Amino acid sequence: MKTFLRRSLLAAVVLAGLLVVAAVVIPRFVDADRWRPEVEEQLTHVLGRRVVLGPLSLSLGWGVGLRAESLEVGPPIDPAAGPGPTAGAHDVRLRVAIRPLFSGDVDVRSISFRDGTVRQDSTTLASGLALRASLRREHGGTLESQGVLRGRLDSLGGAQVDLRFDTRVDGDRLDLRSLSGPVGPGRISAKGAVTGIETGDFRATAEAEAEFGRTSATGTVEATLRPSETRVEFAVRTPFVDFDELAAMAGVVPPAVAPRASGGLFPAAFAAETRVGPAPAVPIRADGTIEAERGRFHGLDLTAIRSRVSYRDGRIRFERADFELYGGRHEGTLSVETERPEVPFHLDDRVTGVRLDELLSAFAPQLPKTVYGTAELELDVRGRAGTDAPDATVVGDGRLEVKDGRLAGAGLAEQLSAILAEAGNADAKRGETPFERLGASFTVRDRRAHTDDLEFRSEDLDLDGNGDLRFDGGLDLDVVASLSPRLTAQALERLPQLKFRVGRDGRMTLPVQVRGDLSRPQVVLDLQRILEEGLGDRIREGLRSLFGKKH
Repeated sequence: MKTFLRRSLLAAVVLAGLLVVAAVVIPRFVDADRWRPEVEEQLTHVLGRRVVLGPLSLSLGWGVGLRAESLEVGPPIDPAAGPGPTAGAHDVRLRVAIRPLFSGDVDVRSISFRDGTVRQDSTTLASGLALRASLRREHGGTLESQGVLRGRLDSLGGAQVDLRFDTRVDGDRLDLRSLSGPVGPGRISAKGAVTGIETGDFRATAEAEAEFGRTSATGTVEATLRPSETRVEFAVRTPFVDFDELAAMAGVVPPAVAPRASGGLFPAAFAAETRVGPAPAVPIRADGTIEAERGRFHGLDLTAIRSRVSYRDGRIRFERADFELYGGRHEGTLSVETERPEVPFHLDDRVTGVRLDELLSAFAPQLPKTVYGTAELELDVRGRAGTDAPDATVVGDGRLEVKDGRLAGAGLAEQLSAILAEAGNADAKRGETPFERLGASFTVRDRRAHTDDLEFRSEDLDLDGNGDLRFDGGLDLDVVASLSPRLTAQALERLPQLKFRVGRDGRMTLPVQVRGDLSRPQVVLDLQRILEEGLGDRIREGLRSLFGKKH
C-alpha cells in the first residue's frame, strides 16, 4: 500500500513537472501569431466592427491562452453605417478551447483586458476600463457572455462603474439578460436588448432600477443611436427623489452648501460648482417624463410630482412641472443650458394656494415665521448659475398676492399709534397685524425685488407705496399709510395739528418709511414730507379764503 502511494505521488510530481516544462518550453516554439487573423475575424463578427489585435503570444496554464499587446475596435463593417464610437485596450488575454486548435481553428472561451478607452471622434466617453468575460458559443452561432466591467464613465462626470453582466448575442441582436452594480455613488440594475450591433445603427430598450442615496427609481428607456443623432425616450417613476442630494452627487452644488434665503425662489441660481463638460460629438435628443410621490428640492417638500423633461443641444428643459407644495399647487417651466460655462437658466412658474409661512420656513429657515396667509406667486426670471455670484445675475419680473394673512411680531398699526401718541419718542409696540390682502408686482435685479405698486389692506391700516425687498430679507419701503377712522380719532386727540391729513372718508394718511427686515420691520414717519405737504395744504386754504372759491 505504501509502495502504491509513493508511486502515485511520484507520478503526480512528474506530471506536474512536465506541465510546467511544457508551459515554459512549448510557447517558445509555437507561432501563436498565425492564429491572429482568425481571432480578429471572430471578434469582428461578434461586434460587427473591424477588430485589430496586436501580436499574439501563447501561454499554457489551466488551458491555452493567447495574449495580445493591444486591441483596437474600429468603425462598423457595414459601409452604410456611420462612424460611431471606437475603442482600444492593452494587455488583451484570450482563453481558447484546446481541441479546435488541432484542426487549425480558434474557439475563444474568455477575454480580458485593461486600460480600455471608448472615444467618439476626439471625445473620451469612457476610460480606465478593465474587462473579464467568459464566452460560450452555442449551436447556430449564438454567443453567450458573462463577466465584469470596471472603469470610469467620462461622459458622466467621471463616475466609477463596477458592473456585472450576462448577455446573449444572436446575429444582429444582443439581449442584456442582466446588468447590475455601482455607478458613481449609486447603484443600477437593468435588462433589455440592443439591435444593430453589426451595422452600427443601434436601437436599445431597457427596464432599469437605480438607487442614488435616498432616491430610488424604476423606469424604461428606449434609445436610437445614429451617426447623425442619438434619440432617447424615457419614463421614470420614484416614491421619493431628493434633488438636493442628487445635485451634490453630480457636483452641481457642494454638499456643505445650505440653501440661501432666496434659494427657494430662484433654485437654479445656486449651482455654485457646476460642472460643464464638452458638447457630445453626436447630438443627443432626449424626451421623457418623471413622476414622484414625494420630493425634496432646496429644502422644500414636494408631493405628487410630474414633469416632462427634454434635452436639446445642451439645454435641459422641465416642462409643465406640476407638484403640490404646502397646501398649494405649482406649475411652470425650468430650462438650464448645461454646456455653456455660465450655465444660463430661465424659470417661469406659478404657485397658487400655498401656505406662505411654511414655504418661507422651508427655504429660509434662518428667518422666523413672520408672514402668514394663502399666497399666489408668479415668476419669470433668468440668471447664470455658473458664475461666482449667481444670485446677483437673477433678473426678471413677478407678482405676489397674499390673502387672509397676518404679520407676526410686526404691529404696524400699533407702531404708528405709538409714534403719534408720543410724538415719535416712544418704543413701538410689538404685536400682530392681520390683513385681508397683500399684493405687489415686482422686478428682480441686483439681489433685490423692487415694487412700485405695493398694496396692503387691513381693518385699521392700509399701505400703498414702493420700495425694495432684498434677498436677505431686508426692507426699504416708502409708503403712504391710511389709518382707519378709529385710529384717526385717537391720533387727533394727541396731535390735532395733523387734521389737515384727514380726508373726507375720515381716514388720516401719513407718509411712512418701513426699514429693518421681515422679522422686525421698523416704521418711521417721513416728517420732512409731512411738513412739506402740510405747507402746501395751508397755502391752498389761504387761496380759497382769499378768492372765495376752490382752486
